[in-house]
Amino acid sequence: MKALIDENGVVVQVEEQEFEIAFPCFWVECSNDVVAYEYKYENEIFVPISKLISVSTAEQNKTTAKQKLQDTDWTVLSDVNLANKTEWENYRAAIRAIARNPQEGEIDWPTRPVNDWS
Repeated sequence: MKALIDENGVVVQVEEQEFEIAFPCFWVECSNDVVAYEYKYENEIFVPISKLISVSTAEQNKTTAKQKLQDTDWTVLSDVNLANKTEWENYRAAIRAIARNPQEGEIDWPTRPVNDWS
């Protein structure tokens, strides 16, 4: 697996194969348990963000929710034919609810669906 790391060291995407990206982002080999927005790449190791941040503010959780929505906007385009489109709609609705009414502290984020192209 490959992890896409942003300029802040946050894992923003995990893919089987890397693709071309713009600086300052970069790709790093990672294990299957690394999850986007749940890990940070520091000193050449992956660290769970939950260990780095003691308590998330409501504003931080809102920002994370907005980023998760932005990263999955492509799933609702009319020319995207995912077999599990309903799963994606439900996931995005749950994330949108968090963005509208963010809570302080640890959030049990909904599980991002896997792309089903069948």
